Amino acid sequence: MTNDCVSGRSIRLANDGWEVWVEPESLRVVARPPGRSEIELSAARPRWGRVANLRQVGNQLSWSLVESNVEVTFRLDGETLSAEITSSAPGSFTWPVIASPPTGAAYVLPLAEGSYVPTDDHRWLNYLVGRSPMKALESLSMPFWGVTLPDYSVTYLLTNQFNNQLAFSDCEGRIGSASLTSSRPIAR
Repeated sequence: MTNDCVSGRSIRLANDGWEVWVEPESLRVVARPPGRSEIELSAARPRWGRVANLRQVGNQLSWSLVESNVEVTFRLDGETLSAEITSSAPGSFTWPVIASPPTGAAYVLPLAEGSYVPTDDHRWLNYLVGRSPMKALESLSMPFWGVTLPDYSVTYLLTNQFNNQLAFSDCEGRIGSASLTSSRPIAR
């Protein structure tokens, strides 16, 4: 592996379809299909707190982030990596954070009937950054988005469309990172 994710800080999940490395403290996730280039599925985030109850059973990994009141589970099943992040307290949580995709990549967004969005398209850059953050339920016609790369594509599927905002950034005149922030409202 060519990245620093293979240090003692990450845990490997693997099958015939993927190799995935997860860093529990930062929620960084790097994956590689056999014979293809790596992709960072989510960049490292500032530390969320102490990792507790870390457990791996086969291709399922779970733990708690104590100070954040968050439970995290990753499960690798065939070509699908599922992430479930639940909170027991009000607040917001940002994951995944897709760092600037490589040159030649594009986002696939269900805006209206669907849009192929090259990261170097200035009109799309202005549109997406100008409307960020976008409420997922209102802005996306279906609960997913994707990133296309030269070798393959990756799709991010929302299993809960409520209280989510998708934001894009400007990275030196290109569409840079994309991030999803989920909020758990205060119970009244």
